[in-house]
Amino acid sequence: LQAEWLLHQPYVQDWIDQGVLEYIGPAGKYYMATSSLRTLYHPKSKYMLKFSFPVKVTNSMRINKLKELESGLEGKEMLNTAIGEVLDKFPGFDFICDPAFITLNYGAKESGFEVIIRENPFYSEHANDATLIAGLVQDA
Repeated sequence: LQAEWLLHQPYVQDWIDQGVLEYIGPAGKYYMATSSLRTLYHPKSKYMLKFSFPVKVTNSMRINKLKELESGLEGKEMLNTAIGEVLDKFPGFDFICDPAFITLNYGAKESGFEVIIRENPFYSEHANDATLIAGLVQDA
Protein backbone atom coordinates (compact mmCIF):
# COMPACT_ATOMS: atom_id res chain seq x y z
CA LEU A 1 0.00 0.00 0.00
CA GLN A 2 2.80 2.43 0.87
CA ALA A 3 4.70 1.67 -2.34
CA GLU A 4 1.56 2.19 -4.43
CA TRP A 5 0.88 5.52 -2.70
CA LEU A 6 4.52 6.65 -3.12
CA LEU A 7 4.51 5.87 -6.85
CA HIS A 8 1.69 8.40 -7.28
CA GLN A 9 3.56 11.23 -5.55
CA PRO A 10 4.96 13.87 -7.95
CA TYR A 11 8.33 14.08 -6.18
CA VAL A 12 8.77 10.30 -6.44
CA GLN A 13 7.94 10.43 -10.15
CA ASP A 14 10.52 13.24 -10.49
CA TRP A 15 13.15 11.11 -8.74
CA ILE A 16 12.36 8.19 -11.07
CA ASP A 17 12.49 10.44 -14.16
CA GLN A 18 15.85 11.87 -13.01
CA GLY A 19 17.28 8.39 -12.38
CA VAL A 20 17.69 9.10 -8.66
CA LEU A 21 15.25 6.32 -7.76
CA GLU A 22 14.38 3.11 -9.56
CA TYR A 23 11.25 1.08 -8.95
CA ILE A 24 12.13 -2.62 -9.14
CA GLY A 25 8.80 -4.02 -7.95
CA PRO A 26 8.23 -6.61 -5.25
CA ALA A 27 11.35 -8.53 -4.24
CA GLY A 28 12.75 -10.52 -1.34
CA LYS A 29 11.05 -12.44 1.45
CA TYR A 30 7.33 -12.26 2.13
CA TYR A 31 6.67 -10.48 5.43
CA MET A 32 3.47 -10.79 7.45
CA ALA A 33 1.53 -8.14 9.36
CA THR A 34 1.57 -8.07 13.14
CA SER A 35 -1.32 -6.85 15.29
CA SER A 36 -0.21 -3.26 14.69
CA LEU A 37 -0.90 -3.70 10.94
CA ARG A 38 1.95 -1.35 9.95
CA THR A 39 4.67 -3.57 11.40
CA LEU A 40 5.64 -6.52 9.24
CA TYR A 41 7.68 -9.51 10.34
CA HIS A 42 9.34 -12.58 8.95
CA PRO A 43 10.01 -15.47 11.35
CA LYS A 44 13.61 -15.80 10.13
CA SER A 45 14.48 -12.10 10.36
CA LYS A 46 15.94 -10.54 13.53
CA TYR A 47 14.12 -7.32 12.73
CA MET A 48 10.61 -6.25 11.78
CA LEU A 49 9.84 -3.30 9.52
CA LYS A 50 7.34 -0.60 10.49
CA PHE A 51 5.98 1.29 7.50
CA SER A 52 3.71 4.27 7.11
CA PHE A 53 0.14 3.39 6.21
CA PRO A 54 -1.32 6.25 4.14
CA VAL A 55 -4.90 5.55 5.23
CA LYS A 56 -6.90 7.00 8.12
CA VAL A 57 -7.22 4.51 10.99
CA THR A 58 -9.08 5.67 14.12
CA ASN A 59 -9.22 9.25 12.81
CA SER A 60 -5.54 9.74 12.01
CA MET A 61 -3.11 8.94 9.24
CA ARG A 62 -0.65 6.26 10.32
CA ILE A 63 2.55 7.91 9.15
CA ASN A 64 6.07 7.46 10.57
CA LYS A 65 6.97 11.03 11.54
CA LEU A 66 10.60 12.17 11.54
CA LYS A 67 10.52 12.82 15.29
CA GLU A 68 9.22 9.27 15.88
CA LEU A 69 12.25 7.88 14.08
CA GLU A 70 14.55 9.56 16.61
CA SER A 71 12.27 8.61 19.53
CA GLY A 72 12.77 4.95 18.75
CA LEU A 73 16.51 5.37 19.12
CA GLU A 74 16.05 7.30 22.37
CA GLY A 75 13.82 4.53 23.74
CA LYS A 76 16.57 1.99 23.12
CA GLU A 77 19.08 4.26 24.91
CA MET A 78 16.75 4.55 27.94
CA LEU A 79 17.28 0.86 28.61
CA ASN A 80 20.91 1.71 29.42
CA THR A 81 19.74 3.82 32.40
CA ALA A 82 18.10 3.05 35.76
CA ILE A 83 14.99 2.03 33.81
CA GLY A 84 16.96 -0.81 32.26
CA GLU A 85 18.22 -1.85 35.71
CA VAL A 86 14.62 -2.18 36.93
CA LEU A 87 13.72 -4.12 33.80
CA ASP A 88 16.56 -6.57 34.53
CA LYS A 89 14.68 -7.63 37.68
CA PHE A 90 11.84 -8.95 35.51
CA PRO A 91 13.45 -11.26 32.93
CA GLY A 92 10.09 -12.38 31.53
CA PHE A 93 9.12 -8.81 30.59
CA ASP A 94 10.78 -6.83 27.84
CA PHE A 95 10.24 -3.94 25.47
CA ILE A 96 10.38 -4.15 21.71
CA CYS A 97 12.98 -1.57 20.72
CA ASP A 98 13.48 0.36 17.51
CA PRO A 99 17.29 0.43 17.15
CA ALA A 100 17.39 1.97 13.66
CA PHE A 101 15.46 3.58 10.83
CA ILE A 102 15.93 4.36 7.16
CA THR A 103 14.41 7.02 4.92
CA LEU A 104 15.02 9.18 1.88
CA ASN A 105 15.51 12.90 2.47
CA TYR A 106 12.82 15.08 0.96
CA GLY A 107 13.69 18.36 2.65
CA ALA A 108 12.07 19.31 5.95
CA LYS A 109 9.09 16.96 5.91
CA GLU A 110 8.46 13.24 5.71
CA SER A 111 9.02 11.69 2.30
CA GLY A 112 6.85 8.62 2.85
CA PHE A 113 9.92 6.38 2.74
CA GLU A 114 10.38 6.38 6.53
CA VAL A 115 10.81 2.80 7.76
CA ILE A 116 11.43 1.95 11.40
CA ILE A 117 13.59 -1.10 12.01
CA ARG A 118 12.21 -2.88 15.06
CA GLU A 119 13.50 -5.82 17.09
CA ASN A 120 11.61 -9.04 16.32
CA PRO A 121 10.47 -10.89 19.47
CA PHE A 122 9.03 -13.62 17.25
CA TYR A 123 12.46 -14.55 15.87
CA SER A 124 13.72 -18.14 16.01
CA GLU A 125 13.22 -20.04 19.27
CA HIS A 126 11.54 -17.00 20.89
CA ALA A 127 8.56 -17.12 18.53
CA ASN A 128 6.19 -18.52 21.16
CA ASP A 129 7.51 -16.44 24.07
CA ALA A 130 5.84 -13.15 23.10
CA THR A 131 2.45 -11.98 24.36
CA LEU A 132 0.66 -8.95 23.00
CA ILE A 133 0.13 -6.54 25.91
CA ALA A 134 -3.26 -5.48 24.49
CA GLY A 135 -4.44 -8.99 25.29
CA LEU A 136 -3.32 -8.59 28.90
CA VAL A 137 -5.13 -5.30 29.50
CA GLN A 138 -8.30 -5.80 27.42
CA ASP A 139 -11.63 -5.42 29.22
CA ALA A 140 -13.44 -8.69 29.80
